[in-house]
Amino acid sequence: MFFDKNEDNEVKIVDKVLSNDSFDKLSVDLVDIDFTLVGGDQFEVHYHGPEDKRPIVTNAGKTLELKEPKVERKNGKFWKRKHVEISIVSQDDIVALKVTVPVEHKLVNATLKLTSGDTVVKQVELETVTFTALSGDLHLKKVKVDEVAITETSGDIKLKKVLLNRGKIKLVSGDFTIKDSQILDDLDVATTSGDNLAENIEVDQCDLKTVVGDNSIFGGKATHA
Repeated sequence: MFFDKNEDNEVKIVDKVLSNDSFDKLSVDLVDIDFTLVGGDQFEVHYHGPEDKRPIVTNAGKTLELKEPKVERKNGKFWKRKHVEISIVSQDDIVALKVTVPVEHKLVNATLKLTSGDTVVKQVELETVTFTALSGDLHLKKVKVDEVAITETSGDIKLKKVLLNRGKIKLVSGDFTIKDSQILDDLDVATTSGDNLAENIEVDQCDLKTVVGDNSIFGGKATHA
C-alpha cells in the first residue's frame, strides 16, 4: 500500500511580507526556493510557502540577508512501496521568495546563492551581481548592471534587454542566450556542455566558448565579436 511521506508532517502554508526595510546590498542563500528580484514601488520581501522553510531575514548596515533554514523535508507528495518511489510536485507546492526594490534605487551588490530553484531578476539597476547555482535557470530582463560574475552548474541562463558593462559567465551544463542587449566593455561566456547564442546585441567585445555545443553570434557560427 502506498503512503504519503509528508502526511504525518503537514506544515502550514504562509503568504506574507517578511520585511519592508530599505537596503543597498542583498545577500540570498536558498536551497529549493524560487527567487525573484524585481523593481517596483517600494522595498518589500514577500514569501509564499511552508512556514518551516520561511527564510531568516537579517538587515544590518543596509545589507539585507535572506537565508533558508535547514529542513529535512522535500516539497510535494511522495509515495513509496518497496523499491518504487513516486513523487508529485504541483503548482501549490512551489515555494517562492520575491524581493522588490524601488525602480529608482540602484543596488550596490546582489549576491545570490541557490542550490536548486529558478531565479528571475528584472527591471532593476545594480553595480554588481554575483550568482552561483547548482541547479536551476537564471533569467535577467530589463536589467542595468555594471558587472556580473555568474556560475551555473546545471541550468540555462537568459539575458534580454540587459545593459552590461562587463562580465564573466560559466556554465557546466546548460544553454546561454543573450538578446536585445548592450555590452559596453567585455563579456566572456564559457560552457562545457550547451549552446551559446548572441542575437541583436550592441557589443564592444564578446567571447563565447563551449566544449560540447554550438556558438552563434548574429546568426553565424562565430565565437568572438
